[in-house]
Amino acid sequence: MDEHTVTRKLLPAAYRPQDGDSGVRADIVITDLHSGRMFGVVGTLVLDVVTLAWLVMLLTGLVMYTMKRTRGAQLPIARAGTVIADDE
Repeated sequence: MDEHTVTRKLLPAAYRPQDGDSGVRADIVITDLHSGRMFGVVGTLVLDVVTLAWLVMLLTGLVMYTMKRTRGAQLPIARAGTVIADDE
């Protein structure tokens, strides 16, 4: 990845001016994005919120999958237009 660069058009104007007009190495940009150096405190907070949202979606998906598997063994599958009679 050392030979790849990110063009200045995609980067903030004041970001790493010492690297010149040709662009910034891609590995440096990725490191700065993940560490929060590129967008400061706001960027770090946004990344934290996105990470928490991802974690919530992952956990709810696992819960839904587990519930479906455990209920699937106990309940019959109802197709559209069919009525399942309650034996009680």
